Amino acid sequence: MELRPISDLAGWYARELSEAFPENERKPLADMMSEMERGCYEPLGLYEGQALLGYATLWSREAFPGYVLLDYLGVTAGRRNGGLGAAILRLLGERYAGRALIITEAEAPVPGGPEAENALRLRRIGFYERCGFAPVYDIGSCGVRFRALVLGRMPAGMEKLMAAHRAIYGPGRPDVKIPLGPGEIPEPPYWMDRSHLPQVLAIERACFSKPWSEQTFADELYNDAVSLVVAEGEDGAVLGYGEVSVVLDEGCLEKIAVAEDSRRQGVAEEILGAFLRFGEAHLAFLTLEVRASNAPAIALYEKMGFETVGRRKNYYADLHEDAILMTVEFDRIGTV
Repeated sequence: MELRPISDLAGWYARELSEAFPENERKPLADMMSEMERGCYEPLGLYEGQALLGYATLWSREAFPGYVLLDYLGVTAGRRNGGLGAAILRLLGERYAGRALIITEAEAPVPGGPEAENALRLRRIGFYERCGFAPVYDIGSCGVRFRALVLGRMPAGMEKLMAAHRAIYGPGRPDVKIPLGPGEIPEPPYWMDRSHLPQVLAIERACFSKPWSEQTFADELYNDAVSLVVAEGEDGAVLGYGEVSVVLDEGCLEKIAVAEDSRRQGVAEEILGAFLRFGEAHLAFLTLEVRASNAPAIALYEKMGFETVGRRKNYYADLHEDAILMTVEFDRIGTV
């Protein structure tokens, strides 16, 4: 048996990954291919001759060499419970020995949760520990608490490991919290995907005189320096959305919009709250521009902690209107 790149990526995704993982747990194939083009994603198959026995996908960031995240681990249908998962981990350990620390995540037990579900969570964590992984901290992702474990030589401190772990997800995932402390509640997912675009475009066209095109939004979805989020109703309807761009530790609120029939219901505040929580953990400051005449928006931003720091004359040239520049700063311990 050997690990090598998966030869038929689309076929593997359709036949194997889609069978093993529900849709809400599957990274879109387009996202994987985009990351592969950047050299940040490696889908590997466990092969015996031409037969695919199992698979593992590894996710990384060029800025943090020496760290990879085990994104998916699976065994093909009909071959499970035969030790192939452990074999894949052993081969990964050999492949990355001396080159990279392998990070993986397993859902953590929920205090007071169903006994059977917690037993399964503990068995999964135990499986990784038997394969040589060591638990290091908890994280929040998709509204769920996970246990992070690593395989390889442990670093002297956790700071660089946690920074690399967070960087792999990128700013487009404000729900990811690393580490997640005891008693902290994981942030629910807010990120935008292609399925949201028809509703987002309708709101965009209703709110802006120069709306973005569908292609512009689609391009932004694959931009590592951008976080696009949506607020959804209980029925899945998009109530509003926002975008923040990030350069190093500086963030800029590029856009925020709310559907007309959802205004004055706290939707914009919810979106801003997600960005502020992300900023508290990862940014030095967050800035924005707002029309000088938009008193309700200015009042909301002030309520959320933003302060006026400048004015840009005729910034909105088509409206012949100035922009108010507002900023919220975050201190080193993550509080506004």
